[in-house]
Amino acid sequence: MTVTLLGIAGCMAVSHSPVNKTAALQLAKEWNEMVFEKGGCLCGSQDWRPNCSFEGSIFTYGLKDEWEAFSARPLSQTVPFLTGCIDSTRETRVHTCPFQMAIEGEAAVYFLQHLLHANWIEYRGDNRVIQEGIVTHRKHYQNAIRHVLADAGAREELKRYFLEIWRSREKR
Repeated sequence: MTVTLLGIAGCMAVSHSPVNKTAALQLAKEWNEMVFEKGGCLCGSQDWRPNCSFEGSIFTYGLKDEWEAFSARPLSQTVPFLTGCIDSTRETRVHTCPFQMAIEGEAAVYFLQHLLHANWIEYRGDNRVIQEGIVTHRKHYQNAIRHVLADAGAREELKRYFLEIWRSREKR
């Protein structure tokens, strides 16, 4: 059984198993170092695109080693952890160029997109707030995701969306 905790220490998935608890704590430590201590820049659009290097972005430059280590972890660790971060509004040190610093939930969405190779704007459900965000996204990337993350129902739907993508891939 996995429980998601949010608080001063940030988001983390903690399991009742000592091995899983240690892995979850290490994952939270790595996440906190990446987004709250080191930070960096997400250049332009933060969406995942096939065969795109994101030159200069944290994924290829600023946090390259940390991102590679984080993304090398099993998705069974990273996806539940990151979906648990979606509710957080703490400001990170991840700059979303040309806008402001990302909030933790926003950073979690960007990282989930890159881990799962699926963007939130590909959502095809009927959540009105997410649908409004998709339309807004065409010209106002950061405003769009922040609009979605400001709504509790949309956040829950976004969590389900990413978890469903992960679960469907695990079944293959």
